[in-house]
Amino acid sequence: DRDIIQEDLNEVTTDVRVTAEKVSTMAQHQVSNTEQIVQLQAAQSDMQVRRHYGPCVRMHKSQQKG
Repeated sequence: DRDIIQEDLNEVTTDVRVTAEKVSTMAQHQVSNTEQIVQLQAAQSDMQVRRHYGPCVRMHKSQQKG
C-alpha cells in the first residue's frame, strides 16, 4: 500500500512542479507583454499631448510677441 501511495505522491509532485513551471513561464510572458503595452500607451499619450499642446504653445508664443 505504501508504495502505491508514494508513487501517487511522486506523480502529484511532478504534476505540481510542471504546472508551476508553466504558470511562471506564462507570468513572465504576461509581464513582458504588459511592459510593451505600457510603453506603447506611454508613446501614444506622448504623441497625443504633443499634437494637442504643440499648436497651443505656438499660439501662446505668438500672442506674447504681439
